[in-house]
Amino acid sequence: MFNTLSAQQKKIWDYYYDYYKKNWVCPTYADAAEFFEISTAGVFKHVINLEKLGYLYRSASWVVSLFLSNLSRVKVIAKASCGYGNNISDVDIEEYSDSHQEIEVPSAMIKNWDAWYALIAEWDSMKDIWINNWDYLVIKYQSFAQNGDIVVAIIKDGFEEKATIKQYWKGPQEILKPKNSLFRPIILDENTQAEIRWKLVWVIRKY
Repeated sequence: MFNTLSAQQKKIWDYYYDYYKKNWVCPTYADAAEFFEISTAGVFKHVINLEKLGYLYRSASWVVSLFLSNLSRVKVIAKASCGYGNNISDVDIEEYSDSHQEIEVPSAMIKNWDAWYALIAEWDSMKDIWINNWDYLVIKYQSFAQNGDIVVAIIKDGFEEKATIKQYWKGPQEILKPKNSLFRPIILDENTQAEIRWKLVWVIRKY
């Protein structure tokens, strides 16, 4: 595979590939520049050359990705609160989806016939099950939930809609449970209503 690459290009490619395997995203220009102790302009030049050879490519937002046949691209549609919670109405999501931010995930993680998206987690009410601030959350549209599912629920608060990421439980009452003892559960009743909109399937973290 690498007979078209010079020794320096192979070194750059190995770095991007190894970084991706660890983080599931490619390094920024600044990350690569620091690693190789060169300027970001120097990194950019290498990326352009590897793009011409078909090893890397740049999205419309200039984010670098790998050319790997077993990857699928998932659009990042919003930030969503693990607290309670930021506005995330349909209009907000539609506006955010016009951005070019995407992440790549192994195709085996997702089924092509589902509607897949990604969110960026904010706050820490789910930290006890390892959902942390700035994690990517790969989600699929699902309007129902079973006990124990991690869901993105839309809390209706007057004319506002607020999204929150919680664990769903239904017993005598429907409850959206945080996984952090500092947060209280959200009990769903006639005063607090929620709509299940997505189910969490994968968490992707950059260390």
